[in-house]
Amino acid sequence: MARGRMLGITDDGIDIDRVQVPGRDLHFQRGDDLQAYFSIGQTLYQFRTTLTTLCEPKHLNARMIIPGMTIAVPGSIKQGDRRDVFRVSVAAQADRPSVRVWRLLSARIGAIHEPEDDDTQEAPAMPSLAFNLHGMELSAVVMKSLLPAAHCGWVVDATESGLGVRLEAVGPGRFDIFEPLLIRVTMPAEAGCVDDDGSDLHELDFVAEVRSKRPVGDDGCRLGLVLVDEADTQLMRQKRNVMRQYLADIQREHLRKNRERSA
Repeated sequence: MARGRMLGITDDGIDIDRVQVPGRDLHFQRGDDLQAYFSIGQTLYQFRTTLTTLCEPKHLNARMIIPGMTIAVPGSIKQGDRRDVFRVSVAAQADRPSVRVWRLLSARIGAIHEPEDDDTQEAPAMPSLAFNLHGMELSAVVMKSLLPAAHCGWVVDATESGLGVRLEAVGPGRFDIFEPLLIRVTMPAEAGCVDDDGSDLHELDFVAEVRSKRPVGDDGCRLGLVLVDEADTQLMRQKRNVMRQYLADIQREHLRKNRERSA
């Protein structure tokens, strides 16, 4: 999720600086449809808008001019769900979701690394920005010949669009920022559901990008992941709904316990 600063509001639109994801080039076009968020205090708001200008000089203050963008003033603004942006902790859950991770080590979509004779050897990770993952067919990655998972661990926190995962026996240096991974999340039994064609959604497969990494403990790592949209939007929506409902149940239980303690 890219971030930027609002510089001002005019009759022509809302001036912002050039939004950024640190370490990555972002490419926009005039007319792009955008989903925007902002917060006041603890309340999150969201709106749909359109990018109207690119790379225009904007006043940061009375003296400084910076390159910026303009988005259209929205027709309506609604209160958003903080779960869409801020992650819910699941680390304390006795039945927290587990994860298995596969490395996507070829620049060709769907190609899975073939094992070498020396099973300790690992091919170099896919270069950052090797190709555009968005809108890809997940079936091109999840193949019947899928190798055993490269790494295992559990979900620490989540939204319907991102995960924080803890992996065991692997350091953060083994991953690159923006590296694509195949993630299989095994949900608690009560959190699963059945989609329209009868398939069980107890296990959720996602392609994700590594956005942050850090060491944890003596031999583990913590990864921050953004889930990549799939070409099958209906299935993606169903899987995200499973995650959303699971997180909503955790938050409701947390609020109930807080009310009981207060009483």
